[in-house]
Amino acid sequence: MELNTPHPKIAQILAASRPGQLSPPTPIGDWWIILRLEKYMSAQLDDNTRQRLLNELFQGWLMAQVQKSVTLLPAQTLPEVATEN
Repeated sequence: MELNTPHPKIAQILAASRPGQLSPPTPIGDWWIILRLEKYMSAQLDDNTRQRLLNELFQGWLMAQVQKSVTLLPAQTLPEVATEN
């Protein structure tokens, strides 16, 4: 599991933990959790992870470009459509 995937509080606890360390009960929303870090594995940039990161960066960039380019048009009156009763 990547550290940026879980709830931010869970990621914070795991990032500060040592392997085998048990965390104290911690509230998250309506839940109480107890965590234990089994094993710490460094992230590796494989082809799938690289592509996913590139896609995320591109999507963020694209959304920013769209938001900069889109202007709100004044409300226009649409022609009424006849409806059958």
